[in-house]
Amino acid sequence: MPDSILLVDDEEAVLDAFQTLLTRNGYLVRSAPDLTSVESACSCSTYSVAIVDLTLAGGEREGMEVLRYLTRQAARPRIIVWSGRSTDDVKERVLNAGADIFLAKPVAFNMLMERIHELLRPMPHRVQQENAQLGPAPAVPSLLPRPTQAMPQIFLPAAPIR
Repeated sequence: MPDSILLVDDEEAVLDAFQTLLTRNGYLVRSAPDLTSVESACSCSTYSVAIVDLTLAGGEREGMEVLRYLTRQAARPRIIVWSGRSTDDVKERVLNAGADIFLAKPVAFNMLMERIHELLRPMPHRVQQENAQLGPAPAVPSLLPRPTQAMPQIFLPAAPIR
């Protein structure tokens, strides 16, 4: 099943363009223009990735509310926040609030695709964390001799010389 993406932006043209491009690249995409729509979308589905515009119709405050809402989900999506306001202060607040990646608008589609692939790719440290949560692996008896046992000597006959 393809990965699903929640696309949150209050500009209809942005939603239409990126939804079309993401769908053509094999993702299931649902768009939402505001916090109420995000809550509705999350009540019936889970998402692999959420792409959130920081400045929605309700301003930056609403974008931050969407971000906080998404970070509290049981099946928390990986979160990309994009904004035309790209100061270091804004970026730091967004990342501290739980976003995985911050992108400055305008965002090139190929850059967005690279970041989505980066978020969906299994990372070694994530695999280690997930394995740690599973607990230690069960002991498997070894078929090799214990170090205290003598290793058998095996000699192969030399090939005949012709």
